[in-house]
Amino acid sequence: MKNSNKDIYNILITVLEGVDRGKKFTLNPGGEYSLGRSAECDIRLDQSDKTISRKHALIKVEAKSILIENLSSTNPVQVKGKPVSKARIGSGKQFQVGNSLFVLEVPGRDKISGRNSNKKLIILSGLLVLCTFMIFIGLSGKKEQPDGSSPLTRPAEVEETSPPVVYERLESLPVPEEIEVSSENQLRSDQHFRQGMFFYDTGNTLRAVNEWEQALSVNPNNADARAWFLRAEREIEDQARKHYQNAMLHYKYMRYTQAEHEFRMVLQLSRNKSSDQYINSLRYLNELQSR
Repeated sequence: MKNSNKDIYNILITVLEGVDRGKKFTLNPGGEYSLGRSAECDIRLDQSDKTISRKHALIKVEAKSILIENLSSTNPVQVKGKPVSKARIGSGKQFQVGNSLFVLEVPGRDKISGRNSNKKLIILSGLLVLCTFMIFIGLSGKKEQPDGSSPLTRPAEVEETSPPVVYERLESLPVPEEIEVSSENQLRSDQHFRQGMFFYDTGNTLRAVNEWEQALSVNPNNADARAWFLRAEREIEDQARKHYQNAMLHYKYMRYTQAEHEFRMVLQLSRNKSSDQYINSLRYLNELQSR
């Protein structure tokens, strides 16, 4: 199909989870595609997957996205864990049909923004040079302190009270400077990463962390999985701390039912099973259950 718009590219959908995991389907701009188990479908999925209807969905391809319409009355299309009748899916976004999870990619999208990215890079480079020059001028005007220390030396008390820049669990996940990872493991790691993003977007942070852990186990060089893993772990620990504070407040005022629920949430969310917070929650919960 011809199209004079240079900013329109073929769209690719990949099956992340399900019977057809790993399959890729190329969609042409402006086209319409039926998806299902039937031999008449343009995007035909494995007939053994009974969670997918014979004609499950209709996909209309736009410039940089697709419009998917649900055709199944028994098992609707889902986006972010919620059933939809129609939904527009952009690049990098996911949708689910039956037990199969798909991700949409626009391979040529980077070419569109390439010129803008180059301009931004030039501007940032200029700012960096200017900042370096200003710092040099500032340092050259400073005199050495009477005790011989550099004027940039931070007071000891500031160093002690400053929050750590690196998250604690970073030490438990060392990243080798150089490591060879097979293309198969890179693909598996990317699949786990995208699955983790799906769970994170739908509010299931615990399952997202598990997926990112698996991504790192097969490819420790996966920087995206590592960054999101650390971010999600911090969010989970923050949630656990809030539940612990609520639990102690309920316990103090003898609201034992609410306290028991909050202590259970702490046990479920705490990643560090040896922390005082986890141990205390376990002790209080056992006490409440024995009442």
